[in-house]
Amino acid sequence: MLSANILALIIGFFADMVLGDPRWAYHPVRLIGNAVSLLERYIYRRGNFIEGVLLLLSALLIVGGAYIAILVALWHISYPAYIAASAFGVWVGISVKDMKDEVRPVISALEANDLPEARKKISLLVSRDTKDMKSEKIASSAIETVGENFTDAVISPIFYATLFGGAGAIIFKVVSTLDSMVGYRNSRYERFGTASARMDDLLGFIPARLSIIPIMFGAILAGESPMGAWFCYWDHRKDHASPNSAHSISAFAGALKVRLGGATSYGGVVYDKAVIIGGERPLTAARVSHALTLYDDSAFFAVAIAILFLYIMQ
Repeated sequence: MLSANILALIIGFFADMVLGDPRWAYHPVRLIGNAVSLLERYIYRRGNFIEGVLLLLSALLIVGGAYIAILVALWHISYPAYIAASAFGVWVGISVKDMKDEVRPVISALEANDLPEARKKISLLVSRDTKDMKSEKIASSAIETVGENFTDAVISPIFYATLFGGAGAIIFKVVSTLDSMVGYRNSRYERFGTASARMDDLLGFIPARLSIIPIMFGAILAGESPMGAWFCYWDHRKDHASPNSAHSISAFAGALKVRLGGATSYGGVVYDKAVIIGGERPLTAARVSHALTLYDDSAFFAVAIAILFLYIMQ
């Protein structure tokens, strides 16, 4: 008999692959975001580190605690309902289909040589300046987004769902949402968002370093270069200021044999981001499309490895 965690992983993963994120009015991620916004309104006074810690703990207690309470209650009431609720947490935590749905319009615009439309679509995915981007930089930005997203939206929620079921996926989602909302280095959030940003780094630390395994397997299935993924990962995994983001980005660059990074503009200021050299294939719409295939196949192997691990351990 398969364990509850295995069933939750299988159901939640394939729900995401087929349906994507739930789209009704009370979208779970939107509810998490609304809860964070409400808590920030009451907690933010001086914007210091202690207030940021209070926001983090409050969000985890209220959102994560409520979900865990529901799981505990269902465990005693109905085992099938408990599995369904845990699978729901996995479904909310993972984001494979939505990533592909958001990047495909960029690919279509690049294929049509419609640079204004491609810039518009990529601007919905990245925080960098896009108004003067050339097609190669648009393709590079899309691949970097896909690669980085693999850690945040695939391997991390799967990792924590493997350890703690749907509750693990939800807790990671709460922290990830906090980081995306307050983890900025600006005058408002420089200190206030530090706790959330560091917690996101901490929770992503192990998954980021494990990401190379499913990406190499995914590269085989996708017809890309598994050894290219490994060598580029090894050479460039520490190249970003973030402790985690370069791991999966460099693996994608190597598997796809492309060059990513370089000079990038944020808020009108050009920064010399590290150049991740996975190869010299042209940065085209076709390469972005291959990145999505690699993303898809790597996600499949990530959940397959997790299920195999749970099956052996049960």
